[in-house]
Amino acid sequence: MRPLDIQLLIVALVLFIAAPYLPASFYAMAFHNILVPALLLVGLLFSMRYSILGSVALFLAVAALFIENRRRTFQEVKAPTYEQQMAPAAPIVPGEIHPAADMPSTSAPSVKYAPSEDATNEFQRVGTSVNQKKVFASPRVPADAEKYIIEHSLAEVPH
Repeated sequence: MRPLDIQLLIVALVLFIAAPYLPASFYAMAFHNILVPALLLVGLLFSMRYSILGSVALFLAVAALFIENRRRTFQEVKAPTYEQQMAPAAPIVPGEIHPAADMPSTSAPSVKYAPSEDATNEFQRVGTSVNQKKVFASPRVPADAEKYIIEHSLAEVPH
């Protein structure tokens, strides 16, 4: 390995290990604009000219930074409660009316999953065999296939 490869691998390793410990302000400053991701991309392309192994390691380290940024972004999002989801939306147009949401009725009969009165655990056989399958004679030679298909009306015959 060349010294440049080792240097790029060390830089990538440090970035990869430091990604979870970098402050949130760094991610906000770096990834909420177009300049830093563009510079990272140019740097990756530039590193490919000197070291393929180092550029792959740098790519993985930069990907770790992007993934950590997305993880922190999604961590801030809280799932709304049922009441928040059912709250009426703010009016877009003055005088807009939002009807109240339909709530499930409490007077509906509850569903019971009990067996019916005539239910039993007894099994009654239909007969000795339910298997009603029959083997039809079919042509064994491709030359007989056309004759068989025409005789059994499986295809239309051109007139």
